[in-house]
Amino acid sequence: MHEVTLQTVLQDFSAGEEGARRVVRLVREDAYRPALALLAMSREPGPAAFQVGFEARSLVGTLRESGIPPLAALGAPPKPDDVGHYIYGLSLDEEAIWITLAARLDRVLRDSRPVPQHTPAMRVCDHAYLALLRTSFTRLARTDAPGFQAMTPGERDAEIRHLQQHTQWRDATRDAPEIPTAPLREPVVVGSAHKGATSYRAALANTEDSALEKRLAADTLEVPRALVALTRGGARTSVAQANTAWSLLERLGGLSFRPLVETDPPPRDCPRYLDLLVGAALALHADASGVFVKLLDDRREIPLVLPMGGPEPEEIPPKRRVCDQAYVARSKLALYPDLVEHNALEEQFLHRPDAEKDAIIARGKKIGVWDGLTEQEARAAPASTSPDRAGE
Repeated sequence: MHEVTLQTVLQDFSAGEEGARRVVRLVREDAYRPALALLAMSREPGPAAFQVGFEARSLVGTLRESGIPPLAALGAPPKPDDVGHYIYGLSLDEEAIWITLAARLDRVLRDSRPVPQHTPAMRVCDHAYLALLRTSFTRLARTDAPGFQAMTPGERDAEIRHLQQHTQWRDATRDAPEIPTAPLREPVVVGSAHKGATSYRAALANTEDSALEKRLAADTLEVPRALVALTRGGARTSVAQANTAWSLLERLGGLSFRPLVETDPPPRDCPRYLDLLVGAALALHADASGVFVKLLDDRREIPLVLPMGGPEPEEIPPKRRVCDQAYVARSKLALYPDLVEHNALEEQFLHRPDAEKDAIIARGKKIGVWDGLTEQEARAAPASTSPDRAGE
């Protein structure tokens, strides 16, 4: 991969659809190259590679939701016990998407400034509420998008307050970490040799963990962070460049999520900003969901590992197959943010016989419903049983 400047990237992206596709592929490959190199190290065989592999995988974990695409691209590891850890890690990364998004939207929901030149008249907080209705948080809302848009400002405020007072919304936003503004790297270069496997292998042995975390985040998010900065305009940025930056951010999908979360756009940009932010979150969600669905056919058993040196557990946990773990993770995506309902579903599902779990998994794959019921049980269930509303 040869080095390309950001200016060249923008020019090539604007040169037609073929150039745009090439640029999107180039930027994604460049962004995820460090994480893919580290993940490859984490799967190298032999005892000598174990410690390096553990450190490499832990480092990718610091990317949180930004690590989902490379994890999905590489696929599950070969051993069933490793697949269990892989699914669990992806599930945590997926939850981080919604916790981070909730924190960002909660902040925007408190912004009552009007959006200039927008018909009908809308405020920043109104657009945030409409964006939220495209996600799994729509489960907490009392109205749909057309109904909300038809309301008066006072009625909209009441809907927003109802959402913010919901226990599950408060739980999601309370758990959210601080979102610092990341410094921009200058100059921005795509294809730098320092992002390769050789450079990172050497760095694992000679660099402090905190410095490596910052370097990996900077290497992964360098281009979308620079694009977000361009959307803000300024003396050195033309309107055309800003619009090109917006368009490229949209095409980059999940790679744009964290840089978008890190910025506070002016009111005029909020509709486009919120549309891209939610779109990026849904793209990451689709990556994780795709992994879980692929693993629903894997019936290998995950070895049970009991803690050593402690008291014997009162009850031996039920055995889990790879497909069982994948189904539980997929259902969590569908039910979020209702983790109480998900935990109850998980407990009931895992204690069923394998034949019943297979029937539930087959139903989920067939019609995309992840409520833990067989087809016969679903037909007998009340009409209120809800389908997956995870924003896909």
